[in-house]
Amino acid sequence: MYSKLMQRKNLKYLLPLLGVALIIFGFNKYGTEEDKEAVIFALVRDALTNVHLQPKEMNDELSAEIFDAYIEAIDYNKLFLTKAEVDELAKDRNNLDQAFYTTNTAFFDKSYGLIIQGIDRSKEIYTRLLAAPFDYTEDESIYSDAEERPFASDVEALENSWKQHLKWRILNRIYEKDNAQKEDAETDEEVELKDFATLEKEAREKELELQEEWYEDLMDVSRIEWFGMYMNAYCET
Repeated sequence: MYSKLMQRKNLKYLLPLLGVALIIFGFNKYGTEEDKEAVIFALVRDALTNVHLQPKEMNDELSAEIFDAYIEAIDYNKLFLTKAEVDELAKDRNNLDQAFYTTNTAFFDKSYGLIIQGIDRSKEIYTRLLAAPFDYTEDESIYSDAEERPFASDVEALENSWKQHLKWRILNRIYEKDNAQKEDAETDEEVELKDFATLEKEAREKELELQEEWYEDLMDVSRIEWFGMYMNAYCET
């Protein structure tokens, strides 16, 4: 459902390096998260600069590409971060090359705090929105493609993005269920067709169930896995 975020990519360099770093720190109870991340960063840096056959020049242009790839990875559907929060992170958009050379993890630390805050905020939003039927008579445009959806300007706009996103998913589910029951009714006279209100209620309940499962999956993603997404942006850009 949120494949850009949850997909476990086949990392050519990162996974072996993460394994080594985790072994190094696995039994070190005194190592902080920042310490571990700095070591992993250094391993990735050394691999990309010394092992890679055709290393790219690390500059502001590449830094911007890394930033864009990372933001897309952590919030592909643009339902966690507001534009103001992305703009705050974008202050370092051209500085990730310097972070690469110094293994400074301050940018990641800031982004991690914002994405976790955004995920927690999303739970409150979708839970409230799915508690009652939507108004399907509203004349509005819905972004069916996440790439076309802009980042919400603020939390109020973010809630509207969530409303459109959920309505789109629910309407698709209603359409599929309604077509399925009509096909069943053509061959079975005992099939009782459900009205729109019933289909809508069932679709919302199913959507809430899926969102809860997705939220729990995200909560199971460890900080080191989020850091892996950050490192992956360097490895694949």
